[in-house]
Amino acid sequence: MSIRSLAMPLTGVALSLATLTSPAQEAAKPNPPATAAPKEDRTKNRGPESVELKFKLPPPPVLSPEEAVKAIKVAKGFKVQLVAAEPMVESPVAMSWDDQGRLYVVEMRGYMNDVNGAGEDQPIGRIKRLEDTDGDGRMDKYTVFVDKLLMPRGVMALGNGAIVAEPPNLTFYHDTDGDGVADKQEVIGGSYGTAGGSRSTWPTLPPGAWTTSSGALATVSASVTARASSPPSRPRAVASGA
Repeated sequence: MSIRSLAMPLTGVALSLATLTSPAQEAAKPNPPATAAPKEDRTKNRGPESVELKFKLPPPPVLSPEEAVKAIKVAKGFKVQLVAAEPMVESPVAMSWDDQGRLYVVEMRGYMNDVNGAGEDQPIGRIKRLEDTDGDGRMDKYTVFVDKLLMPRGVMALGNGAIVAEPPNLTFYHDTDGDGVADKQEVIGGSYGTAGGSRSTWPTLPPGAWTTSSGALATVSASVTARASSPPSRPRAVASGA
């Protein structure tokens, strides 16, 4: 049964009835024929199978550290100063300053030494500690703070040492005798970078801040002004599960 739409005044109110169709009539309607969606041509924008180079691309120039600094463009009012360069540092990926002006640098020496990533399963990464002994702003002394690391990802200077991110561990390395080489260590987290996704490099943030990196979450519960002669309390690390 169908009732056509109509409107009629009823004490100043318009009453409307829409066309109604019974369930039996609805079920009796034939289904429209299914039409297959056209397949998208995924190759239409593909480039040629072979390309002939019309000119020879020159190799990029090899710049000295000083030349490279001059080539960096920064906003007005800022300037870039050279602090350290090869051969003092090798394959740096992250760094952290401590409260005494020393610089801890992550050297990921095993990363992509060739197109197949050979050597990434070898513990050849390390943390260096750089110092400026004459106060001219340029590092002139270094020690290997931690050696034999497997693809280290980040570092955070803290007190008499540094926290090092080496998946799956976050390890607090201490230099108890002040020679620039870690002689004590404690694992403060064992699930760093295990919650999925890419194991990204640790962000460069000051101690005392929450930092996130590849599914791990760590906080340092120590004073930023802690000195090597007064070791900070044990930091806390918590897996975020994200």
